[in-house]
Formats: sequence, C-alpha cells, structure tokens
Amino acid sequence: MDANSANLIIFILMVALPLAGFLALEVFLSRRQSAWPGLVLPCSVTLGALNMVRQMALNILTAQPTLIQGILYVTGFIIVCFVPSAAMFVIYFTNRKKVQEKQTQSKK
Repeated sequence: MDANSANLIIFILMVALPLAGFLALEVFLSRRQSAWPGLVLPCSVTLGALNMVRQMALNILTAQPTLIQGILYVTGFIIVCFVPSAAMFVIYFTNRKKVQEKQTQSKK
C-alpha cells in the first residue's frame, strides 16, 4: 500500500466515522418523546449550509469570468450543501412518524 492510498483511507475514516455518529445521534434524538431534540441537528446543519452558500455564492459569482459559469457553480454548491440537511430531515420525519404511530397504538 503506497502513501496515497493510506492517506485516502485515513481521510475516508475521518469523514465517515463522524458522519455515522451524527446520523446515529439524529436517529436517537428523533425517537425521543419530545419532538424538539430531534430538530436540533437538522436545523443547525441547514443554518450552517445557508451560511456556506451565502459566502461561497459571493466568492464564486465575483471570481467567475462569465455569469453562466458562476450560476452553475453556485447551483452545484447549493445541492452539495443541502444533501446532509435533507438526509437528516428525512431521518427525523420517518422516525417521528414511527414514534407517533407507537403512541397512537399504545393509547388504543
């Protein structure tokens, strides 16, 4: 194994392990009785993504030679930034639906 593949494996682990931890934490928080703890991570990730998009849009649009290239780069960046937010909201809403179904079944 050469140095490049070892660095790639280390990089993947440094990204994958915290991501798996965040997703597991989101599943745990969204299954709580109260709905609010499960919204903390998706909302904070969305706010961070909005901040990144705002800053990068200004940088990309001013640095691109043509407006079309700038718009394409900003659109791609927006999609990449909001994928984690969308994933966390999907996890939240699917788990909240399961919790609400369990609550209605236990009341019957």
